[in-house]
Amino acid sequence: MQAILYIVFFLSGATGLVYEVIWVRLTGLVFGNTSLAISTVLGAFMAGLALGSWKLGQKADRAQNPLRVYGLLELGIGVSAALVPLAFRALDSFYFAVAPSLSSTPGAIGFVRFGTSFVILLAPTFFMGGTLPVLSRFFTENVNEVERKVGTLYALNTFGAAAGTLLAALVLIPDLGNRATTLLIATLNVGIGLVALRLSRRAERGDESKRLVDEARPADPTADKLILLTLAVSGFVSMLYEVSWTRALSAMIGSSTYAFSIMLVTFLVGIALGSSLISRWKPAASLRSLGILQMGVAVGGLVFLVGYLFAPYVVIALIRAFFYSFPAVLTIQFLVSSLLMILPTLCMGATFPLASQLYSSKVSVLGRNVGNIYSVNTLGAIGGSLLAGFVLIPVIGTERTILVGLFLNSAMALLLLTGALRPSPGAPSSNGPTLSQRGEGPTETGTSPTGRGWREAPGEGRIRALAVILLLLATASIRGGFFWTPDSLDRGVLIYSHQFEDRPELTINEHYEDTDVVYFKEGNNASISVRKGENYVGLRTNGKVDASNRGDMMTQLAIGFLPALHHPTPKSTLVIGYGSGVTVGAIAAFKEVEHIDCVEIEPAVVGAARWFTDVNRRSYENPKVNFIFDDARNYMNTTRKQYDVIVSEPLTRGSRVWQVFSPRNSMTARLKFSRTTAFSRNGSSCTNSIQKTFAWFSRNSSASFPKCLYG
Repeated sequence: MQAILYIVFFLSGATGLVYEVIWVRLTGLVFGNTSLAISTVLGAFMAGLALGSWKLGQKADRAQNPLRVYGLLELGIGVSAALVPLAFRALDSFYFAVAPSLSSTPGAIGFVRFGTSFVILLAPTFFMGGTLPVLSRFFTENVNEVERKVGTLYALNTFGAAAGTLLAALVLIPDLGNRATTLLIATLNVGIGLVALRLSRRAERGDESKRLVDEARPADPTADKLILLTLAVSGFVSMLYEVSWTRALSAMIGSSTYAFSIMLVTFLVGIALGSSLISRWKPAASLRSLGILQMGVAVGGLVFLVGYLFAPYVVIALIRAFFYSFPAVLTIQFLVSSLLMILPTLCMGATFPLASQLYSSKVSVLGRNVGNIYSVNTLGAIGGSLLAGFVLIPVIGTERTILVGLFLNSAMALLLLTGALRPSPGAPSSNGPTLSQRGEGPTETGTSPTGRGWREAPGEGRIRALAVILLLLATASIRGGFFWTPDSLDRGVLIYSHQFEDRPELTINEHYEDTDVVYFKEGNNASISVRKGENYVGLRTNGKVDASNRGDMMTQLAIGFLPALHHPTPKSTLVIGYGSGVTVGAIAAFKEVEHIDCVEIEPAVVGAARWFTDVNRRSYENPKVNFIFDDARNYMNTTRKQYDVIVSEPLTRGSRVWQVFSPRNSMTARLKFSRTTAFSRNGSSCTNSIQKTFAWFSRNSSASFPKCLYG
């Protein structure tokens, strides 16, 4: 039965991450895909988990059959999750109705996003949050088993989460779509629940032979508070690292959906491995051990900072070793992410089961104890995610955000190692070894009966010295630029690997020596940079060129000129994406155009516009132009404005994927890009191919529009 339940809990972890991926996509259709909108939804998701673990952990201790409770929770997850897509469809109409009236009130939109998402996701996430405390209570018969049993369950569930992330990104959602995938996974949850209920009846018959060893450890409220603080800091820093590492890696190995999924899978696998290893190794649980793990996370943060500088060479070496294909790219992304993340994520994963052992006083309240530390850890994760994404990275940058995490881990390690020297209540005053009340025999370092150390262990002074050194290093380098320079975060090594391969005699630095980074800004949604060289200016988003004054100039100009020429009276215009500002400048050049709304998801893009003044006609200063910093679909789904012309900027350099809209009576956010079609005011279509249109424009631009190209 135990093996079956382990498989069941692995599958449960997989379903949870599939749901999370789908729900982020569904909320993106309603609220948009800005980092603020996505983080708000993830915050609501994790808040439900925290609430569920806290409340249902208490219920698990009162339940006669915790396995039956677990089965009911899985049934609840399946049923409530199946209804989420319907709820989001209703939310779409509600949001469309209320959003315009709330746009002028600061924070109102964010409150609506969080509140509605929390209400919709409350039931399934509440049930999800209770699964670990409930199963921990069922599996654990002796307080000495907490570290092993909780570690095993936590590892299996996290391994399942990694598998679910990969399955959702590569198979389920691309092949089945959101709705069918939701129904499939909900059915799996119901099946898991029915299996658990069936097994619970067998467990009831075996209750007579099951003996709980409910030994209690001496109470130590101070140490318990320190453990909870450690879990909160650990959750906070883990998400702070995840957000900042993902931002840094996206500039090296790409920022596609697949790349993000691989980074998340790597992070989860490291945590799962750490939890699995400590559940097998079963070291003596003590504040000292917890402090060493926090030290390991801090050292891992330092390894990432230093290793990131050498990672581009690893990427190039792996590309040369593998054939350049989609599976090879995924493999390279995983290997590079693993090399940089493995040490800190192993220590993060080991922290939770070790803290569970330390915090658990007796089996009869194990559900409450596990629920408490899980909820505290999750609340810390919420804070770390929001603070990193919206405050730290935009204000101080990715490098210094990682240094903040390094500082917090080092400080926590020093606090724990210092606390380990304090005698626990009831500990003997002699320096000799004591017998553990857990039945583990004599301890090696003179620890107290609770496992909290009170005598300095060999080498502990050196560990504390290392913590102090890391604290000083983080403090001294917090000014920035100590480890990384802006040009190390805008190279797009994997994306442009073919260019490196074309000239293998050059190093990566030599490939970029003819251009300089003249602008660099880490925004809420992406890192934006401008590289300038002789007769060249290029705009980069997470290391990928999105606009320049070379090959894609014709595209940028044409999609601005053509719709304005086609429409008889193009007074009002909406431009989706600012880029280099060339398209907005082209439209603004028409006297007939009275007003231009430009929707740009990342404000840092507009900040880069002054480097393109030779080609964008200073459109960022034009009084006709009004900037709206939002996701375009979210804006179009809620605005009541009507436009004569709607233009979507090309998504990539030289892109031939574009569309122009100008229906006054058919505002919609369902953008379907086409190579051949533009929509006019009355809905009729212009079926000139882009190639023919560009050819016509090239023949006529110099004669008919001599001042249009560069103003």
